[in-house]
Amino acid sequence: MRKLIRFKCVPVIVLLLLSLASYFKEQEKNRLLISANQALSDKNETLALNLAPTCNFGQCPTYKSGDTDGDGDSESLVVVPVSMTKGGGEVWIIDEGKVVFKSDGQANISVKAPGYEVVNNEGGFIITYTKEYDGTGLRPKTWATEEWKYEKGNYMLKRTTFDE
Repeated sequence: MRKLIRFKCVPVIVLLLLSLASYFKEQEKNRLLISANQALSDKNETLALNLAPTCNFGQCPTYKSGDTDGDGDSESLVVVPVSMTKGGGEVWIIDEGKVVFKSDGQANISVKAPGYEVVNNEGGFIITYTKEYDGTGLRPKTWATEEWKYEKGNYMLKRTTFDE
């Protein structure tokens, strides 16, 4: 009789565990979606409100200039610090006093204006950042390079490459 009860309880327990795992997986997906929506909301708020870059965590934005949209006039390419460690920052493109592009925050981020590696004066820029650290978390292991071009009134990501 006890074996029969155990035999009937095992599938119920397995189903219960599977449903709990499914529930927690769904909660994690929802949390990530909310986090992504918040990041997009923050980015859109900066673009809509045209906020000026500010000093954060004792570090101030760094500025470069170059023609990123191919109109013959230079835009400001700004690296805005967003954390105290690992050179965390965002790249903002400012055209005629208006923020027209804002990247995601990344570690050790930098930007290159046209004329360095972007060819043929069609506009664009290159963002480089640390994608992955070594086991100690101190030394960059993998670098990412994003090539952005200006097309049809928007900055479009053309290619991302990774180097170790």
